[in-house]
Amino acid sequence: MPHWKYDLEEACKRAQIEPGVANGLVRRLEPLFEAAMRTPGFYDQMLDKLHEMGEYSIKNLHIACVLFFEKIKEGLDLEPREISMMFLLHYLMTVESFFSDVVDMLCFALIVQHHDLADFFRRTYVGNLRDLEQIPLADRLHFLSRHDWEDANRAVDRELRNAVAHGSYRIEDDGAVVLERQRLSMDRDDFNRKSETLRDFVYGFWVGFRTNPWKADTDSDGVSDGLETGGWTWSGSTIVASPTGFRTDPGRADTDRDGVLDGNDRAPLGDAFVRVFSNLP
Repeated sequence: MPHWKYDLEEACKRAQIEPGVANGLVRRLEPLFEAAMRTPGFYDQMLDKLHEMGEYSIKNLHIACVLFFEKIKEGLDLEPREISMMFLLHYLMTVESFFSDVVDMLCFALIVQHHDLADFFRRTYVGNLRDLEQIPLADRLHFLSRHDWEDANRAVDRELRNAVAHGSYRIEDDGAVVLERQRLSMDRDDFNRKSETLRDFVYGFWVGFRTNPWKADTDSDGVSDGLETGGWTWSGSTIVASPTGFRTDPGRADTDRDGVLDGNDRAPLGDAFVRVFSNLP
C-alpha cells in the first residue's frame, strides 16, 4: 500500500511529542493494520470506534485539559495539594478514555489475525471490538505484551491508575502523592514524567495511525478504503462488499487507468488486466 501525504512533524508538534516517537510507531502500525484490514468487518468496526472516540473520549479529554491547564491557571492561586489532585484526575481520565481506546484498537487488530483473547467471565473469546469493553485493562495489556506490544504496558502506571480509581492514595501538604509502593513528588518532576510517558504512547499512536489510509475514502473514488482492500462488486447500481470481488487500489481513484473512477466503473480492473497481458512476451 502507498504512503500517504501527511505532515507528521506538524502533527507531532501539535501533540507535543517527538517525531521519532511517532515514526517508531508508524513502522509497527503499518503491517499490523494493513493485515487486519483484509478481515471483513474490521474496517467498519474501526470506523465506528473512531467516530465514538471523537464524540466522547477525545472531546471530553480536551474539555478537561482546557479546564485544568488553561482556565484554572489564569486566576487561581492553587495550593500544592490542589495541583496534585488536578494531575491525578487528568491522569485517570486519560488512561480510562484515550489510552483504553488505543489499547482496544491494538488488541482488535491482533484478534482478527487469529490471536485469541479469552473472556473468562463469559467463558468465550473476544469476537468484536465492542467485546473488549468487558475485558479488564490489565488483561488487555497482558495480551498486548504477549504479542510484542510491551510498550503499551510500560506507558501506564497501573499502580497509580488503580490508586486514583479507588481513592487509595494520600496527598501531603507539599503536594506529594503517596501510594503503597511509591511516592510522587512535584519537586522531582514525577508528575510530568508520568504524563509524558502516557502522552507519548497515546498521541504517538494517534499521529502514526493517521499516516495510513484508514479513513472512509482516501482517493475519493466513491468506494470506501475498506471495500477496496477487502473486495467489492456491483449489485444492480449499488456497490456491496464481496471478498471474491474487485480489489481495487484505495490510493488510486482509477485503478485500471481507463478514465473512469472506480466507483463508476463496471469493470474497474478491466483495462488493468488488458495492460498486463499485452506486456507478456
